[in-house]
Amino acid sequence: MGDSLATIYGGGDTAVTIVDTASTQLQLAFPNLRPSIKDFTHNDGAQQRLACLYGTIPTRPQTSNGPVYNIPVDVWLPTRFPQAAPTVYVIGTSTVGIRTSPIVDTSGRVTTKLPFFFWDPDEQYPASAVVTLIEDISTAFGKAIPVYSRAQGDGAPRASGVPRDVLVSRSALLRAAEKKVMIKKRMIDAVDAAVLARLQDVNSHLKLGQQQLTALRRRGLVEVATAQTSTSELEHAIVDLDSKLVAAAELKNKPPDTLAIANAPLHHQMLNLVAEIAALEDVLMTVGHSLRAGEVKLPEYLKLTRGVLHQQFNARVLLLKARDVAMMAYQ
Repeated sequence: MGDSLATIYGGGDTAVTIVDTASTQLQLAFPNLRPSIKDFTHNDGAQQRLACLYGTIPTRPQTSNGPVYNIPVDVWLPTRFPQAAPTVYVIGTSTVGIRTSPIVDTSGRVTTKLPFFFWDPDEQYPASAVVTLIEDISTAFGKAIPVYSRAQGDGAPRASGVPRDVLVSRSALLRAAEKKVMIKKRMIDAVDAAVLARLQDVNSHLKLGQQQLTALRRRGLVEVATAQTSTSELEHAIVDLDSKLVAAAELKNKPPDTLAIANAPLHHQMLNLVAEIAALEDVLMTVGHSLRAGEVKLPEYLKLTRGVLHQQFNARVLLLKARDVAMMAYQ
């Protein structure tokens, strides 16, 4: 049967396992059902090989303490099982007729939809939903027996006369309501989880932004302190420059000759020595030009140069001594 199921239902081992498990669980719950693979005829006349459990399911009339009835049924598992609900038929025979009702039509097909029944297989245990569905159908059959003995009449189908709301399965409605509540709860939980994740993401971004703002504030404080220091230094530099400009303006109004007059005797002597050394340097240059022009003979040039250099040497020595006394660095 395993190879045939794999051919019919496809989907690999998982689909075969689900169908096989559903068949096994139905046989355990309803021992009079037997598994088989038969041809199922659709409404358009097309036939298809499907897994089928045939036999009887017990039901007891709820209006009396009468005997247990074994209702002949075929339970077909469609190719889209468990997404699609099983197809259940009440089977009539030459001696047993089908009694129509809100849940059983003239062909014997049992509706598996709300408000009578609720088909929604559990994601983890989909096969167990088959047993629950057949149990609900058995209970509904107790409210309106779907078969009758042809010996009691002419064999024509007869309506049960049971009101539609009597056959409604309260357990099916309850499960449907619970399913809707669970779906709503899952949606709310999903939304809450998404909102929580978004809030956590926003919180992390806010913390990162706070750290960045703190670092910027510290950097700003350092830059403000640096700017204040630079401003103070600039103000002092401006004051010093203003004082130098004032001094320069005062010097500008004085005669040039007065700028070279030293008040201290030592400074006056140093100024005279510098002037004397410069003058002697000019003498040497003039004598050199005269020698090259032929105006002065060489012996006279050497004699004059020797005297000038001696005099210049003495002036330089005195200038050095004066600088040492005045504690000035020689350059």
